[in-house]
Amino acid sequence: MTLYRTDSFQQISKGLPVQDLIRAIQTRDSFWTRRTERQDTPGSPHHDTETIFLRWANTQTILAAFTEIEAVDYPEYDFLPEARPLVNRCLDLVSASQLGRVILTKLLPGGFIDQHIDEGAYADHYERFHIPLTSEAGNHFTVLAPSGVIEDVHMKPGELWCFNHKRMHSVVNRSDEERIHLIIDAVAPAYRKERERYDIPA
Repeated sequence: MTLYRTDSFQQISKGLPVQDLIRAIQTRDSFWTRRTERQDTPGSPHHDTETIFLRWANTQTILAAFTEIEAVDYPEYDFLPEARPLVNRCLDLVSASQLGRVILTKLLPGGFIDQHIDEGAYADHYERFHIPLTSEAGNHFTVLAPSGVIEDVHMKPGELWCFNHKRMHSVVNRSDEERIHLIIDAVAPAYRKERERYDIPA
């Protein structure tokens, strides 16, 4: 069931229990700095973020991030088992047939994620789902639709969202608090159809 929809965003659910994962993350603060290539790579739109990799490409290179379709569990996933019920609930709600990568990403207070489109074979293969864990009112997620309309939403904690990551998108955190999202990539045929339905053929 979709609660809210635009051409680029779908709110799928709300009220998901995120507090256990929030508390667990607070005991694993060093995990945020174990790997930094996502924000440190020159030209990365994610320069104001930090990331905990729960599932990711088996080959730990920048090229693999764009090209390697299969994902594997990382040790952090075992140390943060509180993430698994949320991931499994997402997969159930969207009738997913394959799980891809799973990350926790933190956008710093006052930070930006620059405009970009997720490119490469990996991004083409999966749909992208977000479960906000912490997100104040100053957080804005923006997508530029093919019509030229700018679509903007505030994803609230405990909600499940899908958005079209193959369109130009950006995020701004205009609050004094960190914005933390659980991001889940999955093959979800119904949501692929929705994405293709709204895309304008080249």
